[in-house]
Amino acid sequence: MHSQRVFALLLLIVGGILLANNLLDLNVSLFKLLLGFGLLVLGGMLISGRGLLGSGGPLQNAQNVLFGSARNRVSDNTSPESFTALFGEQTIKLDGLSSGTKILYISSTFSEVKLLLPRDMPMRITANAFFGEAKLPNGVEANFGEKSFSDLKGLSEPVVDIRVQVLFGSFKIKWI
Repeated sequence: MHSQRVFALLLLIVGGILLANNLLDLNVSLFKLLLGFGLLVLGGMLISGRGLLGSGGPLQNAQNVLFGSARNRVSDNTSPESFTALFGEQTIKLDGLSSGTKILYISSTFSEVKLLLPRDMPMRITANAFFGEAKLPNGVEANFGEKSFSDLKGLSEPVVDIRVQVLFGSFKIKWI
C-alpha cells in the first residue's frame, strides 16, 4: 500500500533527523536518542513488510489490522462482525452470506478498506466519514458527514447491514 510506505519513510526521516541532531551537536539526550532509534527501527520494519507486531500479533488478526494488510471472507457464521484497519489495508469479501440480516461494523483510520460485494445482495450501507472518503455503490461519496445507500432487492430486510466509520482513510465498494 502506498500510504504505508509514505508513513514508513516519514518515520525514517524523523528518526534520522533526531539521531543526527543529537549526535552531531554532542548534546546527547537519552530520551531523544532512544526515540530516534525507535522510529528508525519502526520505519525499517514497515518498509520491509514485517509490520509492527508481525502477523497474528495481539493487535493484528484477520479482523483488526495495525500497520499491515488483511483479506477477509464473511460468511453466515463469521464472528466477530467488526473489522478495523489502522494505518493498514483491508479487503473484506461478502460472498458467503445467504439469508438473515448480518450487521457488519467497519472502521478505517488512516487506512484503505475495500469491500467486495455481490451485485444481487440486498444491502443497507451507512457511512460516516471525517476527513476521509467513503464511496457508496450509487456513486455518492461521503467526505465529511453521513451518507446512506439501500438496495433491498424487493425484500423487507437486507441480507447485510453495513455501518462504516472513516477517519483520514478511504472505503470503497467493488462488485464481484
